[in-house]
Amino acid sequence: MKKYIILAFVFMVLAPIAHADGVYFSSDLSLGSSGADVTTLQSFLLNNGFDIPAISTGSSAKGYFGQQTKNAVMKYQVSVGVANTGYVGPLTRAKLNGNASNVNLPPVIRGITAPTTLVQGQSGTWTIDAYDPDDGSLTYYADWGDTVAAGGVSPLGTAIQSAILSNHATTATAVSFVPSKIFTHTYNINGQFIIRVTVRDSVGNQTQSITNVLVTSPNVQVLYPNGGEQLTINTVKTIRWDTTKSNNPNQKVDIYLDRQRSAQNDCVSEQTCQAPFEDHTFTLDTNILGSAAYNWIVGTDVVNHPIPAGSYTLEVCLAGTLVCDYSDKPFNLIN
Repeated sequence: MKKYIILAFVFMVLAPIAHADGVYFSSDLSLGSSGADVTTLQSFLLNNGFDIPAISTGSSAKGYFGQQTKNAVMKYQVSVGVANTGYVGPLTRAKLNGNASNVNLPPVIRGITAPTTLVQGQSGTWTIDAYDPDDGSLTYYADWGDTVAAGGVSPLGTAIQSAILSNHATTATAVSFVPSKIFTHTYNINGQFIIRVTVRDSVGNQTQSITNVLVTSPNVQVLYPNGGEQLTINTVKTIRWDTTKSNNPNQKVDIYLDRQRSAQNDCVSEQTCQAPFEDHTFTLDTNILGSAAYNWIVGTDVVNHPIPAGSYTLEVCLAGTLVCDYSDKPFNLIN
């Protein structure tokens, strides 16, 4: 009995762990999957004694991951010490790919949830779906493609991107990788931008994926009052604008009133003041939904302070930006 136990132990140590030589499984497989990877998986299972009766008897062709394939996967998982779920995930694929020989696999990027279009000044969010086949920790880096070197002629990130692509040892010091897989970024210039996302595992293996975004010019247009109107103080008038060209259905705006000051309309005589006066801006309201209109009590600001009679232009800006439009001509507030 004692001798038997020792022999059994020696067998377990010396017995080779089955893995799929010459192939590499990069995608997870499960019940309902189909295609070339499933065919390769089924061939491996059958060749290593994990029977799939429908295929081994010739009643079904390879290529579809059915219940019998799942049962064979579960038996294989038990043989290599992986939870027998029947799901070919990162741990099972690592075994199939021969990871038992301590070959560390690079991260896998399943995909990137990303905007395809943005408006200049609009914040976008990118979410990276990635995992480590070796169940290690991952860090992430994104090159947004909008950083320009001195002189404005070439992307500053080119050298960094080259280092990433070549997996150069100095990459870690060239860029900052962070543990968060969610990034936000705002483009302040227009154009088509290529975003290079790099995922790195704990031993330095890296995988890169590329996506792109089109950034267009924001647009806002003042419609009323747009010049020449006479607005009586303390009446209600509807301020109107157009942001339909901003490509953002949730676009908000800030509304200002700019006073047109001059010696002619603000000074009793040239001896009593110096011309021209500085313009003065009154805030009417901020963060107003861009598709709406604004009912304004003429001659009051956002906190109901009075605004004196005089000549003004309306200024409507995309909220929080310097992208604005103005009345084509001044209009007057009158008592």
